[in-house]
Amino acid sequence: MKCIKCGFCPTCGRSDDTGSSIKDTFLNWAKAIGENEEWIEDTFTFHSDGTVTVEGNLDLSFLKEPNIPEGIVRVNGDLYLSRLKSAIGLNLPKEIWGSLYLYSLTSAEGLTLPEKIGSSLDLSSLTSAIGLNLPKEIWGYLDLYSLKSAIGLTLPEKIGSSLDLYNLTSAEGLTLPKEIWGSLNLSRLKSAIGLNLPKEIWGSLYLYNLTSAEGLTLPEKIGSSLYLYNLTSAEGLNLPREIGGSLNLHSLKSDDKQILRVKYPQHAEKIQ
Repeated sequence: MKCIKCGFCPTCGRSDDTGSSIKDTFLNWAKAIGENEEWIEDTFTFHSDGTVTVEGNLDLSFLKEPNIPEGIVRVNGDLYLSRLKSAIGLNLPKEIWGSLYLYSLTSAEGLTLPEKIGSSLDLSSLTSAIGLNLPKEIWGYLDLYSLKSAIGLTLPEKIGSSLDLYNLTSAEGLTLPKEIWGSLNLSRLKSAIGLNLPKEIWGSLYLYNLTSAEGLTLPEKIGSSLYLYNLTSAEGLNLPREIGGSLNLHSLKSDDKQILRVKYPQHAEKIQ
């Protein structure tokens, strides 16, 4: 039923007045969320084919409900929806040329992501990958900090910056992209068994929680630093050919460190 006060239903995100124009729908939506006509004029571009674009950033971080009208096909900047806790009923554009911030979502239920994200995707509160369909390519970072399991997770084929999987404790179900142009955070991973890392990581690799190198095959090249902070034995550890930054082996015994210095003279000064 149409809202008598504003002609817009915040629950479903649509105008019930089929005769009204797309701009009228957006004007009614603006009233419902406490905005005005000037904000609509300054923010949105309405096209004759009924589609809507946003030339710059779209900050909807004040929204608590996913009541965005249908029709927005492209946001040329960033889209902020940082307070949304549910994606049910959420109408996202097909393309976002900047970043998409959804860092309060804990579930992917109802979430249909854009086909193209030109920069980063922040889903840092998501705890499950069930129902999550990611774009094939993300040109910025992908933040899945709170994800506890990789079961059901299909990652993009290419990530242009860093991938944060901080809270994963197991590599079960995890298939990493062939290319990661930034850092890879697997700080809480307890075992490397089943872990298939890319041949090259251009940033840093965080494996803080590993105590054993069992099952660990490191990339051939790490552009920045390698963190194996809690590794207690060098047995089975094969270091990358190239490490561009520091090498953190804090918990290794002195004898193990000396063995690695001899085996990998190019890294001798980094092994402290």
